[in-house]
Amino acid sequence: MAYKVLTTGASPISLPEFKAHAFIEDSAEDDLLSLYLSSACENFGLLTGFVIPETEFLLTITSFQFLKIYRGPITEITEIKYKDVQGIEKTIDPATVHYSDDRPSTIMCENGWPQTSGMPDAVQIKFKAGHALSDQFPMIVKWAILVLAATAYENREEVITGTIVSPIPNSAQMVIDRYAILEV
Repeated sequence: MAYKVLTTGASPISLPEFKAHAFIEDSAEDDLLSLYLSSACENFGLLTGFVIPETEFLLTITSFQFLKIYRGPITEITEIKYKDVQGIEKTIDPATVHYSDDRPSTIMCENGWPQTSGMPDAVQIKFKAGHALSDQFPMIVKWAILVLAATAYENREEVITGTIVSPIPNSAQMVIDRYAILEV
């Protein structure tokens, strides 16, 4: 199972929101702050499977058996191609495919899934997942991402010397743990 990012949309968390959270007023470091914000969104998504912002993926798998997608929430399945048992490429109409809103999302085809060639890239599914609009975005996830981005901004190196450092209990890690799903 391999996920490839095809396109990524705009973050549902704006740079002015991040700057307000981090108490930053000037614009001298806007490019750096944008990097930290984007990286925090990507990191949260990698740790949890909860996609931020809306992203188009290509999933390649061997067969349709036990098909689950671990990136979500899914907003649209745009294309399904597969190689049949003879190795001939065919398509399935995405309108005949249904998926659950959970993570992982179970994917089912109205007519049942066909047999594939069994090759590692026999099935290719293009889909969109994530949050495009900030009003659909869970506030607790937004808060965790702001904390992750601000922590990266304030602590730009992996090692801090000459100070006592300890994590704040019940911080962003609590949200990551809540949203994380395990891929099987």
